[in-house]
Amino acid sequence: MTALVLNDHFGGEILKTRVGDAWHLYNRVANTRVDATDDQFPVPLDYLDLGSSRDEAFADTSESQYRELSRRFAAAVAVAGL
Repeated sequence: MTALVLNDHFGGEILKTRVGDAWHLYNRVANTRVDATDDQFPVPLDYLDLGSSRDEAFADTSESQYRELSRRFAAAVAVAGL
């Protein structure tokens, strides 16, 4: 869900890498890897930078969760003046 919200605001690509038995999604913006949730893992990730999509990212979240995170992120960006 975080990859979707960052993609909404900054564009770029949604990428994925395998973490155990699951996919972890993140972004590449202006040729820079952006992973706002990498701190949830106990060790650094071995990024594969495989292409993903908004559809794949939406498959792992609910519309209401996505809307709420997007609303909160937009409010934080507005407060920060970005």
